[in-house]
Amino acid sequence: MGKVNNALKMLAILRSRYKVTRKELAEELEVGIREISRYKDDLESAGVYITNIKGKYGGYVLENKDYLLNLELSKEEENSLEYVLEYTKDKNFLYYKELKSAINKIKAVSPKGNTIINKIQTNHKGAKAKIEYEVERKKWLTINDGIINNRKLNIEYKSAQGKSSKRVIRPYALFTYYEANYCIAYCEERKELRQFKLMRIDNIELLNEKFEKMDFDIDSYLYNTMGLFKDELVKMKLKISYPYAKGFSEVSWIKDEKITDYIDEGYLIYEAECFGKKHIINWIMSMGSNCEVLEPKALKDEIIKEYENILKNIYKGAR
Repeated sequence: MGKVNNALKMLAILRSRYKVTRKELAEELEVGIREISRYKDDLESAGVYITNIKGKYGGYVLENKDYLLNLELSKEEENSLEYVLEYTKDKNFLYYKELKSAINKIKAVSPKGNTIINKIQTNHKGAKAKIEYEVERKKWLTINDGIINNRKLNIEYKSAQGKSSKRVIRPYALFTYYEANYCIAYCEERKELRQFKLMRIDNIELLNEKFEKMDFDIDSYLYNTMGLFKDELVKMKLKISYPYAKGFSEVSWIKDEKITDYIDEGYLIYEAECFGKKHIINWIMSMGSNCEVLEPKALKDEIIKEYENILKNIYKGAR
């Protein structure tokens, strides 16, 4: 991309956000940090003034965002917007209406307007969480308010066993897993970080009482976790047979994993160390006879016990 185009793209990024670091700009434009400083000088020569805030939380801030630019969208960029819109339509995305509105505004100011010839069609297979959109959205926004402003929440929560309890929580993060929405929060009753499924929250109230946030990073918290819960660390070694192993190797299950392929012998060896033993057991069982647990023995014994219980239920139902 040329120097002028890069400078204009940098201006577009600064117009869309409050503050951006030179490193972030360099990564997005795929250039060196020195080039970002040159683009800043070029823009200021054209009357576009950028403030450089120094320090740990510094970055570039556009002083005046009222610049009318002829930023024409390419066909591929317009198609990407349409794809994102279609992809999120049936995925329980709680900001779908705002996303649709924003995309329409972007296309409206594009010189070509809405010129997409072929409507992008997507289809989402698999299970879908049963949520009430508006109810879930209100919960999300209330929790997000608590996260931003460090305010506690009073919730009435229903466990997987159907038991209701009242909790005071300190919200830290929101995330989506298999189209269901979750909140990571410190539970004052349990005295630890817990995960709360939004659809199981019956009542929620934003309290005036504030809390001091501990250092928290959601990526670090969920790092090398199979599924949702960090119930126990498991160091496992599995033998996956072909042809199932072909599809298995096309998926990255966790960040730190090792796959050794013995395709001529008809199997691969999968090694990983991760949290979430309950999910790991269900995951291994879903592979049926295609998977053999080599290590650890305790994991193998628990899976055997689970299969024995399944057989007991089958025999019980057959009587």
